[in-house]
Amino acid sequence: MLNCVRKDDIDYSPYDEGEWSVLMVNSLLLTHSTVAEAVHDSAANLEILLAAYMALRN
Repeated sequence: MLNCVRKDDIDYSPYDEGEWSVLMVNSLLLTHSTVAEAVHDSAANLEILLAAYMALRN
């Protein structure tokens, strides 16, 4: 026997219309910001390591 589910049975959201998209955009922006900070920190660390290497090399 097949289970039948109507659209009305699952058409529920705890958020008002459009509110979920604002939450999703905020989440994506936060993720992008976190990744950008990690890349920036890695670049800064690479510059420090390169400067230390160059100082030791001379």
